[in-house]
Amino acid sequence: MNKIILSYDFDEALKECVDDLNKSFVKIFHCEEFKIDDAHEVIAEAYMASEQKKTICILANSYNIFAQNALLKILEETPSNVEFILFAKNKNTFLNTVRSRLIIDDKRKKNEIQVFEIDLKQMQLKDIYDFLKKQIDNTQEQTKQKIESLLLSVFQSHIILNQEELESFDNAILANSNYQRSDYIFLPLLLMILQKKRGR
Repeated sequence: MNKIILSYDFDEALKECVDDLNKSFVKIFHCEEFKIDDAHEVIAEAYMASEQKKTICILANSYNIFAQNALLKILEETPSNVEFILFAKNKNTFLNTVRSRLIIDDKRKKNEIQVFEIDLKQMQLKDIYDFLKKQIDNTQEQTKQKIESLLLSVFQSHIILNQEELESFDNAILANSNYQRSDYIFLPLLLMILQKKRGR
């Protein structure tokens, strides 16, 4: 059965999936972005005859739209003895047309939102500066969690944001998924909150 596996740790999720399978019949395509050339390679692999069930695993942080469209037909009419497993960190990585053809198995560990490092009610410029200095080496996942933590802290501190200000958090998540530096992501958010506080 073809499926999507959602995981923050591809290596661990892959190991769990293929541990009991015959490795000779497991084909792995691992790339940062799954592109149209990769899709053609996967399709060619799927049509290669195999006397045993073949599992084709695709692991990518992003999937090009053209590549996804190229896969649609083979996901819909998969050759006999072939199974596809697509790995991603978020289901929104995929087009609706792809998602609707696959079972989704969410193996992501749910993290509780941590308390934000700055007390927003007492926050000063120096607190922002000190916080930003510590964000340089964040992983993408750590930055995402801190953005969520900051938003929660805003609500808990009863700081009212308008629609545009709320959207800046969505933009921060998007910037993080595009590998923008953490300190560049947090600076405008924290300055916006500081200005909001002072304007009360």
